[in-house]
Amino acid sequence: MIFAFAILLALDCQTVKGDRITGRDLAAANLAFAAVNVATDLGPAPLPGLRRVMRAADLTRLAARLGIAIEAPPGEACFERPIAALRPSPAARVKLGPPEVLRGDRVQVQVTAGAAQLGFEAEAASSGHVSEMIIVRNPESGSLFRARVEDKGKVSVKK
Repeated sequence: MIFAFAILLALDCQTVKGDRITGRDLAAANLAFAAVNVATDLGPAPLPGLRRVMRAADLTRLAARLGIAIEAPPGEACFERPIAALRPSPAARVKLGPPEVLRGDRVQVQVTAGAAQLGFEAEAASSGHVSEMIIVRNPESGSLFRARVEDKGKVSVKK
């Protein structure tokens, strides 16, 4: 099994641009198929980042189906589709200003549990922008809890 995996890694694969393998792709991967019509659809291409290997027996059957005479065993043909590069979304490129809450700031905490609400003042143990979760220190017990930044100096906890 490991040997087969090593052979697969050593294969030179033909890059497929679309979602189908065509005669053009096969001819580029294996010169024995240079006579195949470039537009011939030979099946699905592998998913991006994966490989599809056509073994010698598969290629021999394919040559017979296409009416191509091959003199020697055709070997193998490997096809792969590259993984598309991820581009950051426009929102990711927006420069954030300074955080609405800075570590050490006194913040107004609003705790909501159903219809009940409780408000008190606490100290931010971390910094954050609106909608980010930060760590806040309870002034009475000194324990830490998570809260969402709502606005400058205001955080909330929903139970």
